[in-house]
Amino acid sequence: RLSFRPVSTPSRRSPCWCRYRRIPDRMRRAKYSPAIVFFLANVAYLYILATLNSALSPYVSFILPCVFIIGPALFLRGWQAAMVVGVSALLWEASTPVPPALACALWLAAAFCVRAVRFRFRPLDRLSVCALAQAVNFALILAYLALFPNGCADFPDYVLRVFADSLLSAVVLIFAARFAILVPLSLLK
Repeated sequence: RLSFRPVSTPSRRSPCWCRYRRIPDRMRRAKYSPAIVFFLANVAYLYILATLNSALSPYVSFILPCVFIIGPALFLRGWQAAMVVGVSALLWEASTPVPPALACALWLAAAFCVRAVRFRFRPLDRLSVCALAQAVNFALILAYLALFPNGCADFPDYVLRVFADSLLSAVVLIFAARFAILVPLSLLK
């Protein structure tokens, strides 16, 4: 479990005495920069997903953008999360045939939404992290369906392929969501 300590003690004279920022103890005592650790973990996830997708692409592919987004959005500062998610999205775009900067904008919007509700999910219980990952993944898959061009002969085949890919990705995400967040945090110990 993560334990939290306040960064500064609140005073009644300050206008915002009831709200003060909390930083996980693991990240405060980290030997390395948390942004670099999350970025390197995203590079490793990108390599693993690209390898799996290139091997399975005739049949099915994994669509897991939330693996790259949720960890940095929950635990990094705003500008650090934007940098890690933005550069990871640009790397993902370089390895897939999608229009430039469109996925980056979608990923940054998703990271902003996750960051807006991050204090509800910081305890990292299994069910809430899985639900958050499924919601982000489903929203981004719907955006991909609407915005990215299809490579199939007709639209029903395209919808069937996206449905099969999203169903497989949802099943994989049940097992991978919490693990993908805990790997960078365990490296920061």
